[in-house]
Amino acid sequence: MPEPIQAEILHSTMAVDALKLRLAAQLAPLRWKTSLAELAKQLDAGRPLEEAIGQTQTTMPRELGNLVGEALSVPDPTRLILDAVKIRASASTSRHELVGIIAYPIVLLGIALTVGLIFSLVLRNTSHLIALEDLGLRGGQEMRAAIEDQHHAMVGLSILFVWLLCVMAAIALLGPPWALSAVLGGVLLIGRPLRWICLREILERYQIFIAQGVSPVDTCEIAARSLRHGSLAIVASSVAERIKSGMPWGRSLTASALCDGLCRPALYLLDSRGHEIQVALHETIGLIGQLTQQHCRTLTAILPAFLLLVVGTIIWSSLCTYVVSLLPLISMLTSLA
Repeated sequence: MPEPIQAEILHSTMAVDALKLRLAAQLAPLRWKTSLAELAKQLDAGRPLEEAIGQTQTTMPRELGNLVGEALSVPDPTRLILDAVKIRASASTSRHELVGIIAYPIVLLGIALTVGLIFSLVLRNTSHLIALEDLGLRGGQEMRAAIEDQHHAMVGLSILFVWLLCVMAAIALLGPPWALSAVLGGVLLIGRPLRWICLREILERYQIFIAQGVSPVDTCEIAARSLRHGSLAIVASSVAERIKSGMPWGRSLTASALCDGLCRPALYLLDSRGHEIQVALHETIGLIGQLTQQHCRTLTAILPAFLLLVVGTIIWSSLCTYVVSLLPLISMLTSLA
């Protein structure tokens, strides 16, 4: 083939690769965008992909650097990078939807605690100004004791609520990437769909490597290396070690902390389909996605009722305490009228 034609084909290939990287930058997390855009810019300048990655990899976020480094081992590196970014964006969207489901109850609970705390503080300060004993009525001490007890209960609940929020914020900001997912994954109701989202992300990462012609055993090792320094690093490494030791895919994944009784049958599909691992991955990913959507719909139906119960209990207990404690004063005012 003449050199001008070869040069034109190479230039077209680099232009396509740069376009894929720009598309990936549009979908990527904020801290990945600059690195992917810089990589695409170097390709536009005529620099080979391997050389461009070698020069920019050290300045990339560590997880992205691992991904682009492992991408060089497949036939179409930029396609793999784009697919991996799409998977990450899809998982982030699912997590944001789950956060949106639970954010409203948390905000409303915070508002209810704030209103109850302010109400109890005002009534506590006002109760000391009411001298029922001087008016010849009994029950002043009991009234103040009930108000004090309710106030201390509201203060305790508010401190617990703020403390939990601070712990979650500290884990998210100061902990390792996997810490927040590990903690929230064990929380009742919301932990299960969160674990399924992480499991589906790992399976989709396997899928894109196999689609590039990588063998199943090598796929697990390469995918685990590409996920290093990320929230799925520990799980992916453990699964890769079990598969390397000879354990089947399904059993290896069911032994991870992301699996439970509901998704276990879907993972066993990976073992029952034999060598049709790509088809089995597609089916398993679809089943786990359906389970996640169904559980999120269930949460959407359950959480409002649970929220009404909790918030109603807080408000009702406050009002009952205040009304009962003020009955002597109400009775006096009624007799005077």
